[in-house]
Amino acid sequence: MKCVFLVFFYFLLCTAVVGQSSVEGVLAGSKNEPLVGVTVNLLRKSDSSVVRRTVSAPGGDFILKEISNGNYVVRISSLGYKITYKNLSIQSPQKIQYGRIAMQEEAHVLSTFVFTQKTVVAELKGDTTEFNAAAVKVNKDAVAEDLVKKLPGITVENGTIKAHGEEIKKVLVDNKEFFGNDASIALKNLPAEIIDRVQLYDKASEESEFTGFKDSETTKTLNFKTKKEKRNGIFGKFLAGYGSYDKYKFNGNLNLFNGVRRISFIGGTNNMNEQNFSAQDILVVGKMGGMPGGKGSTTNSMVGQNSGINTNTNVGMNYSDEWNNRWKVTGSYFYNQTNNKTSTETDRTYFVNDSTSEYYKEKSTTASNNYNHRFNMRVEGKLDSMSSLLITPSLSIQKNNASGKTEVGSYDNANNLLSGNTTTSNSDNSGYNFSNDIIYRHRFAKKGRSLFIDLSQTANNKDGTSQSISSLSNQEAKTNASDLNLSFRISYTEPLSKYSLLRFNYNPSTAENKTDKTTKLYNETAADYTKIDSALSTNYTVTTNTQQGGIGYLFNRKKLNFNIEGNYQVQTLKGEETFPETVTTNKNFRNWLMHSDVFYTINKRTFVHAGYNAQTTTPSITQLQNVTDNSNALSQTQGNPDLEQQYTHNFRGMFRSVDYTLTKVFFIRADASFSNNYIGSSTYTATNDVIINGASLTSGAKLTRPMNLSGYMTANVATGYSLPIYLIKSNLNLNGGYAYTKLPGIINETKNIATTNGVNGSVGIASNISENVDFNLSYRGNYNMVNNSLQTTGNENYYSGNATAKVTLVPTKHIVISSDANLNHYVGLGEEYDKATILLNASLAYKFMKNNAAEIRLTVYDLLNQNKSINRTVNDTYIETTNTETLRQYVLLTFSYNIRNFKGI
Repeated sequence: MKCVFLVFFYFLLCTAVVGQSSVEGVLAGSKNEPLVGVTVNLLRKSDSSVVRRTVSAPGGDFILKEISNGNYVVRISSLGYKITYKNLSIQSPQKIQYGRIAMQEEAHVLSTFVFTQKTVVAELKGDTTEFNAAAVKVNKDAVAEDLVKKLPGITVENGTIKAHGEEIKKVLVDNKEFFGNDASIALKNLPAEIIDRVQLYDKASEESEFTGFKDSETTKTLNFKTKKEKRNGIFGKFLAGYGSYDKYKFNGNLNLFNGVRRISFIGGTNNMNEQNFSAQDILVVGKMGGMPGGKGSTTNSMVGQNSGINTNTNVGMNYSDEWNNRWKVTGSYFYNQTNNKTSTETDRTYFVNDSTSEYYKEKSTTASNNYNHRFNMRVEGKLDSMSSLLITPSLSIQKNNASGKTEVGSYDNANNLLSGNTTTSNSDNSGYNFSNDIIYRHRFAKKGRSLFIDLSQTANNKDGTSQSISSLSNQEAKTNASDLNLSFRISYTEPLSKYSLLRFNYNPSTAENKTDKTTKLYNETAADYTKIDSALSTNYTVTTNTQQGGIGYLFNRKKLNFNIEGNYQVQTLKGEETFPETVTTNKNFRNWLMHSDVFYTINKRTFVHAGYNAQTTTPSITQLQNVTDNSNALSQTQGNPDLEQQYTHNFRGMFRSVDYTLTKVFFIRADASFSNNYIGSSTYTATNDVIINGASLTSGAKLTRPMNLSGYMTANVATGYSLPIYLIKSNLNLNGGYAYTKLPGIINETKNIATTNGVNGSVGIASNISENVDFNLSYRGNYNMVNNSLQTTGNENYYSGNATAKVTLVPTKHIVISSDANLNHYVGLGEEYDKATILLNASLAYKFMKNNAAEIRLTVYDLLNQNKSINRTVNDTYIETTNTETLRQYVLLTFSYNIRNFKGI
C-alpha cells in the first residue's frame, strides 16, 4: 500500500506543477567526452540565491525542473573547468533544451580558492541501482567486500551481506560469472581498487532476460564493472602467517587480465575458521522441508563462518574469454576440504499442552571431514545473426565422514528427568550433484517475435553408511538416495504492437526420486549387524509428472513495464513402497498459477515495483515415506504419505529513490506470503514408554511428522536511507524493518499458532575521508515478541544487539594500524546468556619494498578472550537456544606481498 500511495502522491505532485518550465542539457569536455558530477545551479538573477540544483549524470545530461516564471542565471561549475554562465528568462511555461554544452578546461590552478565537489554516489537505471565506487573511499588494501559494506542499502547480518534485506547470492565481474555462483570468492578476493561501478539488481532468469517477461525467479546480484585501465595486467596477493597455539594461514590469488580473456587462481589453507567460499552441501537428498521456523539469530563470529573450529584448504581456477566474436566461455573449478570440530549445548522448551511444558537439553561433540569438487561452465554462442545457443553445465562431487557423541535428556516442569540417552555415531557419505541447461534462442525478422527452448536436467545421488550406538539401540543404516529431473520448456512471443506482445509457453517435466534405506540391528552372537529393522528401513520411489502451459501479456515502454501471465498446471504423483510392505500412493493436483509484475520508472531517480506470483510445493520423498528416523532417540521423525500439495500466494513491492544531487538513497521493500495446505509439523510427546506408528518412544520422547495445516503467513518490511555527512566526511546509513510470522503446528493433537513479531533497526557510519583514515561503525538491534496460542507461558520477548567497529589508520607511509571490535548483548534469553561480550581484534603492520608492496603484520585475535556463539530459534512447537564453541584468543604474524602490474600482458 505504501508503494501505491507514493505513486499516487507523485502524480498529484505532477498535477500541481503543471505550467512550470524545465531546462535540459548535456555537458561535455574538450574531447567531447560526457562530464559526470558537474554541479548545475539555477540562481535568481535579482539576489543570486539558489533556486534549483542538480549534478550531471554519467551520460553528461542534466535537468532542472519546476521552474516558475522569472529571470535567472544558470551556473555550471566543476573542478578543473571554467565556470559557465547562461542567462535565462522565462515568461510562460516552456521546455528549454540547451543541447550539448562544451566546457573549457581551467588553464591554471587558483591558489586562493578551494572548490568542494559533491561526488555522485548512486543513480537508478530502471530497476538497477548503480553505485560510483569513486564516491566511496577505502584503504588501499581493501577488497570488494570492504567497498560493498559501505554502499547505501547494504548491510551485514551474521556474516551475510544483504541488500534491501535480501541476501546477495550472485556476484558478476563485468557481467561475467566469477567462480560460478559463489558470491564469497569475488567479494573476498577482488581488489577494490580495480572497481569502477557496482550495479545492484534482481537478476532474472535466462528466459525473462530474453523475452522481457519478468518472473519471480530472480537472484539478488552484484555486478562489478572494472576500470578500463585495470582490464589488462597481472594483479594478486600472497600471504603466509603463523601464530600461537600452532595457528597458521597461507593463501593467495593471482589474476591475469588481457581484455576479455581473464584467468584467475586462488588457493589457501588455515586453521582459523576463515572461509573465502560459500559452503555447499550436496549430500542432503530428499531433505525434510516445509517446516520452517522463525529465527532470531544472535550468532557472533568475526573469525569464521562455520560453527565450531575449522581447518579449511581450497584451490580454484576461473577462466573467461570470447572466441571469434561469436562464442563467450566462462568456466571454473574449485576444490575445498574442511575439517570441523564442534561442541554444542542446546536448551529447548516444548509446549506439551495449555499448561505443561517439557524441557530438552542436549550436549553434542562432532568431528567431520568434508571434501568437495565443484565445476561450473557457461558457453554462449551466436549461431547466426538471429540465433544463439547457451549451455550451462555444473557438477559437484563430495565426500564426507563424521563421528560424534550426543547426550540428551527430557525434563518436566519441576526439572525432573523423564528420560535420557547417550549416543555415539559415525557416518561415511559420498555423492554428486549435476545440472545442465541447453537453451536455444531465436529472434525472427519481425521485431518482438521470438522462440525460446530450454532443455534442462538435474541429477544427484548419495551413498552413505552410518552407525549409531546408544543404551536404547545399536544399529547400522545404509542409504542410497537419488533424484533425477528432466524438463523441457518452449516459449514463443508474438508482438501485438510497438509496445506490447503475447507469450505462449508449454513446460512438461518429470522427476523421479528414490530412497533405499536398510537399517540393521547389532547381533551379539554374530558380532555383526544382521537383523533388518523394518520400521527403520524403506525402499521408496516417487515419480512426479507435470504438464504446464499458459499465456501472458507484456506491455513495455520507456518508463513502464507491465506483464501478467496465467498458467494451468496438471501434476500427478505416484509413490511406490516395496519394503517393508508394498504400498502405492497416487495423487493428482490441478492448479492455476498466476504471476504479474509492474515496473515503473517515475524519473531518472525514482523507481517502483509491485508483483504477485503463486507457486506450489510438492511434498518431498522424505516427507512422504512412512519411515522412522531415530538417530536422536528423544526427538524422532517420520514421513506422512497422506500429504497434499502446498499452494502459496506471494506479494512483493519495492520503492527506490535517489535525490537530485545523486548523493542520498532511499528504499522500502515489502513482501508477504500466505499458504493453503501449509506443510507444517505434528509433534507427539510420550508420557510413558509407548510405540506410535512403529516408533518406540520412551517417556518424554517426541515423534514429529509433517502435516498439512492452515493459517501460515509471513510478512516483511525493510527500509533504508543513506546520506552523506559532509562535516565529518562520512556516509550515514539508516535501516529498519519489521517481520511477522504466523506458524501453525499440532502439539499432542491440539493446534498451536506461534506468532512472532520482530522489529529491527540499524545505524552505520562509514568514513569517506581518505585512504589513510578508514572506519566503519554500526549498530543493529532486533526485538522479537513470540506468542503461542496453546500455552501463553511459552510467550516471550527477547532482544539482541550487535555493535561493530572497524578502523584502519595509516599515520605514516609505512605504518598501518587496524582494529575491529564486535559487541553482542542480549536481553530475555535467560541469566546464563544475557551477558554482553566483546570480540576485539587488533593489528600493527609495516609496509616496505617498492610501492609498499610487501607487509609484515602482527595481529591479536579476540584480545579480551570473550568470543562465543549463541543462536535463538522459534517455531510452532518449541523455542530453542544453542550455544556453540568458538575460536578463542591467539596471536598471528603474517607476511604478504601485493602484485600490481597493469601495463598489459
